[in-house]
Amino acid sequence: MKREMILPVVFTVIFLIMTGLYAAIFFFLELPVIVKIIIAALLLLLCAVMVYLLLERNKEIQEEKDNDISKY
Repeated sequence: MKREMILPVVFTVIFLIMTGLYAAIFFFLELPVIVKIIIAALLLLLCAVMVYLLLERNKEIQEEKDNDISKY
């Protein structure tokens, strides 16, 4: 794994853990089931987008195309 690929993976893992903990809070609260389902669906969608962005970023790094991390 290249050095440039470590930071996006770590950030994504931290984001997924924090989102999972945030979702767990709502399942312990007394809310209607439909509200819990809507919140879970939105958080699941958010996690899916984050994983998609990670995959796109890793593909970009592997192709060595426009590696913007080296510009900073």
